[in-house]
Amino acid sequence: MPLEQIKMRGYRDDSPNVLCMVGNATLEVLPELGSEFKLGDWFVSEAVETVLGHHVNIYGPYAKMNDAMQDAHERFGVTSFREPFSELIYT
Repeated sequence: MPLEQIKMRGYRDDSPNVLCMVGNATLEVLPELGSEFKLGDWFVSEAVETVLGHHVNIYGPYAKMNDAMQDAHERFGVTSFREPFSELIYT
């Protein structure tokens, strides 16, 4: 059975803007992540706009979802993570 893709958007309480995304490495995204990632690893991604256009920075790999969430908290000040139909609060 294929690994289900999980994507959670990271926010700060004082802003409606998405700061980053925490996700897991599935067959679909593994080619975009780099050779250091393996199936099931976790990552943090950040969308960056530059004069040359849109760029995505990838951080990781992390063995556990909580490790990726902790890095997003430390790196970007994320206080909550949201999926389309749920919300996870980081404290």
